[in-house]
Amino acid sequence: TLSAQTGWVIFPNPAQEEVRVKIGGDTDFSGIMTVFHINGNKVGEERIKGTKGSEHGIDISTYANGVYYLIMRDEAS
Repeated sequence: TLSAQTGWVIFPNPAQEEVRVKIGGDTDFSGIMTVFHINGNKVGEERIKGTKGSEHGIDISTYANGVYYLIMRDEAS
């Protein structure tokens, strides 16, 4: 799982109003978080910055029911 490999946690799953992302790893994170619907359409993107263990909320209340992918890109990459 993601949390077992990196220390990152995404919860709850399934969700209705908000998804929380807990930053893991050994360092702080600064980068871009992009949300894609399973059909490949980008439905959201925002820059996030946080320390290890901090949480960031994603408002999904306007998203249609379905499966979504969350892509995190570190600014260093």
